[in-house]
Amino acid sequence: MWRPVTPRVTSLDQSTHSRPHAGGAEASCIAWRRGSRNSAKRQLRASDRHPPRTPPLNELRSTPQTWVLTRDISPVRSCSVSEHPAPELLASQEVAPPRSKTASQVSRNMSRPSRRSIPIPVQVEVLFRGGWLCSLCYRPTIFPPAMRLAGEFVREQGYGLPTAYHHPRWRRDSAPLLDHLGCVIDHEVAFSRGGPHAPDNFAVACNKCNVYKSAAEKAKYLTDHPPRPIKGKYGEPTNWDGLSSLFVVLGRQNPASLSASERTWLRALETHSRSAMAG
Repeated sequence: MWRPVTPRVTSLDQSTHSRPHAGGAEASCIAWRRGSRNSAKRQLRASDRHPPRTPPLNELRSTPQTWVLTRDISPVRSCSVSEHPAPELLASQEVAPPRSKTASQVSRNMSRPSRRSIPIPVQVEVLFRGGWLCSLCYRPTIFPPAMRLAGEFVREQGYGLPTAYHHPRWRRDSAPLLDHLGCVIDHEVAFSRGGPHAPDNFAVACNKCNVYKSAAEKAKYLTDHPPRPIKGKYGEPTNWDGLSSLFVVLGRQNPASLSASERTWLRALETHSRSAMAG
C-alpha cells in the first residue's frame, strides 16, 4: 500500500508543524521556499566577502557620474555619461518627426495675400456711405471712441455713479451698446473666401451681425437670418453719424486725452465734414 512521504520540517517554516502529513505538492512548495532562502543567504555572504569597489577620487573627477535613485533614496547603480545613448539617437528612435505640409497647403498659403489694416480715411468714407447703418439688420451703429469720451465727460462734470458707456473689449456688462451696436467694417464677400480687400467690398455692420455672419456669404446669411422689418413713420434716418460729431466736439475740447489712432480719426472726420459742407 502506498503512503505519502512526510516532509521533514525545519525551523525555517514553523507554520508546517500543524500539518505533519502534507501532500506532495505542499512538500515541493516547502522545498522551493527553503531553497530560495538558502540562495538569498549565499548571495548575502558573497556580497560580504566581495564588497563593491569604490572608485578612487581622481577617477570620480574624470568621469561624470549619473545616480539612479530608488524609492528609499538609495543609489542603485552608477554609470558614466558615456554609457548613455546620444540625444540625437534617442530623438531618431522615440520622437516622430514633424509632419511636413503638403504641396497644396504650401501653395495655398503662398497665394493667399496678407490682409492689411484698413486706413482710417477709408473707414470714414465707408461709414458715411452706408449712413452708419448695419447692412445686415439696418440698425444704427455707434462710434466706440465717442462713447469713451462721453463717459470721461460725465465723470469730469462730477457725476459719481458708475457708467456703462465704454469698455475696451465691448463687454456687455460694461458697454451694452457697443456689445450690440458697435460699428465695424465687414467684407461683403469674406476675405477668407477670396473677397477683395478693397472699398468696393467693404460695408457697415454692427458688432452682433459681424460675429454671426463670420465668413458666410451675405446672401446666404440674409436667407438664413432674415432681418426684422423696421417700420418708421417718417422713414429711415438720413443724418445719423454714429455719434461721431460728439467725438469731434469732445476731442477738440480735450485733445490730450486722445490716443494716436483717435487723433487720426479726429483729423479724418474733420476733413470729411469740411468736404461735406463744401459740396
